[in-house]
Amino acid sequence: SAFWHKIKKLDTGVYNNEKALSVMLNSYVSPWGRLYKKIILDGIVFKTDIHIGEDLIFVAEAFIRSAKISFVDFCGYKYYTNFESATNSAFSAKKFEHITSRKYAKELICSKLPGLETDCDLMILVGYMVVFHEYSTTSKHDKDKYKDEFNTHIRYIKKMYPSMIKNMKSIKNKILLTSFSFMPELYLMVKKIKNAIRK
Repeated sequence: SAFWHKIKKLDTGVYNNEKALSVMLNSYVSPWGRLYKKIILDGIVFKTDIHIGEDLIFVAEAFIRSAKISFVDFCGYKYYTNFESATNSAFSAKKFEHITSRKYAKELICSKLPGLETDCDLMILVGYMVVFHEYSTTSKHDKDKYKDEFNTHIRYIKKMYPSMIKNMKSIKNKILLTSFSFMPELYLMVKKIKNAIRK
């Protein structure tokens, strides 16, 4: 998901769990780079049947259990990219977990904090964008192999577009989502050009 996410500098401060989850869902969702009270993590385990996005589910559950979450302006770790990880591996059925794990997280979050439905929908859309990018750049053999499953996810995402666009506050995001919904290939091409210019 690093292809789509810009890890932005978060506002420091103390938030309730709903506000903190909203910030997290719009930035980065990994469990590293955080300190937890042991009692909050009691009984929370990583889902072993999910290989991509299991960290999101873990963090979401921890945030839901927390009354207050603090964001501090300090990075106490070094991040290393593992090019052999599930995220960076060749396209396979596991890649669809970018979407399914987010759908699972949405059910978990919205069952406790229904006000975050729009944030969760955007989170799912990001997962779809990641899958679409990887699917569009994989071999014809893999495209044919996973075509049916890919189209199933497309139908699910397209059903979300109208309500997502309606609930978006940012005009810029509304335009971006509308363009992606009609011509995702063009949207990706523009993103690639913008990234190349920045480099």
